[in-house]
Amino acid sequence: MNEEKEIKVEKGKKKKEKSEDKKAKGNNIAMIICFVILLAFIIALPYLDGIINLIRNSDVHEIINPDDNDKKDDEDNQNNESATYNLITARFTFNNLEFSNFGLRFVEEDYKISFNIANRGSEPISLLNSSYFLEIYTEDNTLIERVKIEQNMLISPNDSRDLEFYITESSYRNGKNIRITNKTLDDYPNISLRNVENEYILVCTNRNNRITYFFEEEQLIKLEDVWVYENINENYATIVTNRLTEINNLNNQNGITASLIQNSGNFFTTTIIVDLEEAANLGNRHYFRRNALARLVSFEMQAMRFVCN
Repeated sequence: MNEEKEIKVEKGKKKKEKSEDKKAKGNNIAMIICFVILLAFIIALPYLDGIINLIRNSDVHEIINPDDNDKKDDEDNQNNESATYNLITARFTFNNLEFSNFGLRFVEEDYKISFNIANRGSEPISLLNSSYFLEIYTEDNTLIERVKIEQNMLISPNDSRDLEFYITESSYRNGKNIRITNKTLDDYPNISLRNVENEYILVCTNRNNRITYFFEEEQLIKLEDVWVYENINENYATIVTNRLTEINNLNNQNGITASLIQNSGNFFTTTIIVDLEEAANLGNRHYFRRNALARLVSFEMQAMRFVCN
């Protein structure tokens, strides 16, 4: 009887020992697995930052990719002055104005950019004395030129207009990206005026036009506009006649002295002197209002393809 008890006790001990051995083996395997996972994490840690950045960059590229011709540019970019767009495929909205159908062309030995502008708001929008600028960039977003968007026109809601402006040869050949900005006087840098015989002046020139602005305490008081037209057009005689009529009409206005001089049939020169204290509502976007600041005149004239100094 006692022997049978001893045998049962012995068997019980063996079962208990086997159970403990299994638990110990299980714990050892779990520790090995945890160690392997930890080791793998430590090895992969230096690469995690690169993987995360790759994922992030992939997402951004998908949003701003300008080559997606099947979609409009992201609506989140509306009114975003930092957003640039591919010049050829651009279609975007800025301050309720939709811009599209951009194109570059070479015509009559000069360079132009054209585009369509549509009013998507509920109120008419005037482009007279506007503060909108079209900026033209290279492929790597280096600024080439700034073009002032200004026309004597009112665009009604849901109406659109085709516009065209002169640009430089550099913009024509190297322009790839564009954006629209809305400038204020605070954005215009200060300039230094030239002192010529005790008169403070700013001279702005382009291919055939030279305009001299006269200032008192950096406020505009007078201008002189000299324009030279070469005889390179088959309608030259008609152009001279029409221009002479314009000159005579200007002489009938207060504060304006104008003249036209023909030079042996090869070209003619017009000179228009405007005293801005007396003259008003001239309808020329190069003729700024009296007391306009020098930095405003300089900045905006350079955005109309003039060189000013």
